[in-house]
Amino acid sequence: MIGKLGILSMSKSNHSSPFYDNIAIGTLVIENVVSTLGQISLAKAVLILPLLLHDPIIKRLSTAVKYRSIDEFLVKERINLGDINLRLENMLPLTINCISILKDLTRIRQDGQTIISVTKLEGTNKIDIGVRAAKIIKVIDKSSFLFNEDDSSTYLKFNIAL
Repeated sequence: MIGKLGILSMSKSNHSSPFYDNIAIGTLVIENVVSTLGQISLAKAVLILPLLLHDPIIKRLSTAVKYRSIDEFLVKERINLGDINLRLENMLPLTINCISILKDLTRIRQDGQTIISVTKLEGTNKIDIGVRAAKIIKVIDKSSFLFNEDDSSTYLKFNIAL
C-alpha cells in the first residue's frame, strides 16, 4: 500500500503547481461520486480521477446540457481523450491513496470488487474547498452517466488499454 502522508501529484498535466491534482481534492471527488452513486465497481473507481480532474471534461459538464450516455457525451463534445491511458496510469497511485484514506476513515467500504458508500455526503457546497474543487463537485451529479455502464463497455468507449 502506498503511504498516506503528504500530497501526491501524479498528473503530468501542463499545470506547474504540484498541488493541482492532490490527495485532498481526489479524496473529496471520489467520496462524492461514490456517495452519489451509492456504489461503484473498483474498475470504474480508478477512472473517477482521470476523468473528473480533466479540465475539458469539467468545462463541458458544467454547461446546462444533460447527457444520457458516454456515447452521447463523446459524440457531442468531441473531447480529445488521447491521453486517457497516460492520465489513468499517472493517477493510479493518487486514486489508490484516496480510496485507502476513505476506507480508513470508514467513509466507504469494499465488498469484493465493489466500493460502497457508508455515509451520505451532504453540504459539501457549503464549505470553502477552493474554486477548482468546487467546480468539480458541482458537476458530479451530471457526471454519473460516465459510471453507469458496465466496466468493459466503459473501458472500450474511452479506448482504455489494459
